[in-house]
Amino acid sequence: MQLNMVSVRQLDDEATLLVHFEWFGRDFHGMFIQVEDVEDQVAGGVFQEPVNDPHGRYEAMCVVDDGGCFETVKVPGFEGDYVLVLTPYCQ
Repeated sequence: MQLNMVSVRQLDDEATLLVHFEWFGRDFHGMFIQVEDVEDQVAGGVFQEPVNDPHGRYEAMCVVDDGGCFETVKVPGFEGDYVLVLTPYCQ
């Protein structure tokens, strides 16, 4: 089953994109949160940091993860690397 992106738009004054998907015949909302890789000068290694995320969506998502870097994607028509969060569509 293919994940179809129906629409995408940038949220005002943020680097986050709001997206509407269709998947398995159902509607989903999603957010592409723009991130950049940052080198940790003290501990070494690389970590992700959100770009212009004033509502802390990236940090809220990290609560359910082990602290590693998320897979990123390129979104056609938008610059940068993004992580995707999908949520069920509410009417």
